[in-house]
Amino acid sequence: EVVTFSHDAVYNVEEGSGNKLSLEEGDQLTVRDCLYVLLLQSSNQTANALAEHVAGSREAFVDLMNETAAALGC
Repeated sequence: EVVTFSHDAVYNVEEGSGNKLSLEEGDQLTVRDCLYVLLLQSSNQTANALAEHVAGSREAFVDLMNETAAALGC
């Protein structure tokens, strides 16, 4: 699958977190490449884009994670 980086994914990050890959709105990476970037570069932009890709928005991804945690008894 291909992840497309939205404006929000790229620019709605903590101040000072940087943009190690110089990602821009509209850039595309595979899910696999995004996971490698998360592990090797700690890219907030990539985390945002993956959350949007999986759940439609970062907020929906948080809800999904909380539901999963509750189902696991956490």
